Amino acid sequence: MADHPAPSPGAPLRQTAAPFLDHLDRWLASRLRLVLPAAACGLVVVDLVHGFVDEGPLASPRVAALVPRVAALVEKYGQAGGRGLCLTEDAHPPDAPEFSAFPPHCLEGSSASRTVPAIMEAAGRAGLTPTVLPKATIAPQDYGLLEWAEAVLATDPGLRTVVVTGDVTDLCCYQTTMALRLFANRPAVARRLGPVRIVAALEGIDTYDLPVEAAAALGVLPHPADLHHAVFAHHLALNAVEVVAAVDWR
Repeated sequence: MADHPAPSPGAPLRQTAAPFLDHLDRWLASRLRLVLPAAACGLVVVDLVHGFVDEGPLASPRVAALVPRVAALVEKYGQAGGRGLCLTEDAHPPDAPEFSAFPPHCLEGSSASRTVPAIMEAAGRAGLTPTVLPKATIAPQDYGLLEWAEAVLATDPGLRTVVVTGDVTDLCCYQTTMALRLFANRPAVARRLGPVRIVAALEGIDTYDLPVEAAAALGVLPHPADLHHAVFAHHLALNAVEVVAAVDWR
């Protein structure tokens, strides 16, 4: 892999990153819709819980806007013959170490830690019984995600694709997608299951926005949603995740 000399110390990012940001805009705009056979796919919905949608300090209107899109995807998935639906749910104990980075949120046993009704209702209308994985940390692989993936992918030799949606692009959704990709990369898993496709469907993925000025007033780090969403989607693609605009089922 070719490398290039580092820019001179102190060069501003607006200068050094400009070519990449232009590339990033073009790359995002070039993502295509992907048509997949629902019966040959597992579907993961990451953390569309009240605590990120409509309740508590981390609720985000950008995440709330995902709900109808993901609900429609879930319902159509079941109607088209999909059966492997997994819902992860942030569910922290009161003393979660994660609260040193984020304010307390999605406490285990609270309404904030439960998937919003629109997703559950869509699954019910489609005859789906989802596997629900509460997780006390950002790492779903510690709470049954890989066991779910193994079980779903082993049910049918033709089922070798997992589609990921949910929130947020650069945190829980990124960790979930990468956990699945790295699991599928294990030589023993590849020998057992064969090639596995991990697909990130951007129509059902987003992150929260916290502008610089608002973050300064709160005394926390800013979080530009558009930039983080694009960079982390691109990083998934660098790791052989198929990043697409959207998924349609057949």
